[in-house]
Amino acid sequence: MSSLGIRPHIKKIRGFIQRERVWREGVFRTGTLDENRKREEKLADCDAALAALDAIEQVFIPRVAQEQLPL
Repeated sequence: MSSLGIRPHIKKIRGFIQRERVWREGVFRTGTLDENRKREEKLADCDAALAALDAIEQVFIPRVAQEQLPL
């Protein structure tokens, strides 16, 4: 798979994570402290996943394309 071939997959994954994050922001607004803590942890997980995808797009894919390595 070329570096260009992985971009549509990253876009789909990013969309899924963003939808999950929006959903998580909307639930448990008035929940217990434990529910709110879990919600915040899930939001942090979503943010970390989005940051990882950004790193893949900005660092890894260009490096692979530059070295013309198969992905």
